[in-house]
Amino acid sequence: MPIARGDAPADGAVDLMIAGDAGADAALHEDGVVVIVDALSEAADAAVPPDKVVQSCLAADYVDRTQVVADRVLAWSHGFSDDERCLVVRVGQTVVWQGSLSTHPLDAEGGDSPNPIVSHSDGVVTFRSPGTFGYVCGAAHAGMYGAIHVVP
Repeated sequence: MPIARGDAPADGAVDLMIAGDAGADAALHEDGVVVIVDALSEAADAAVPPDKVVQSCLAADYVDRTQVVADRVLAWSHGFSDDERCLVVRVGQTVVWQGSLSTHPLDAEGGDSPNPIVSHSDGVVTFRSPGTFGYVCGAAHAGMYGAIHVVP
């Protein structure tokens, strides 16, 4: 892991972020203490797939998008990618379905209730609670469905 040093700022904010290539991140906090966050174990915890099938998403189908810098934008159109239709995200993270929502209306279907996808704003959903939430194209276009599994 690369080493970086810095002095803590007087205002108490985080002064320095360190990204490691060994799967760990660190932050130098106001009291001069470096806190190590093990991103690999966080990802392993987060990547635990749900124990139920929602919109044909099996445990092996889920793609972990829990990391802060992960891409959570889905290209919502014909030819929707099977590789990305089943995602794992964290509570508080946002998923964006980008495409023609008039041609391919985004509807909530399957999984836990209440399903936050039902009240999306132009294809943007911030997940506020854990669960597994299914979605489909409301125009019934084949292959346009999936699930978002939200972990704490």
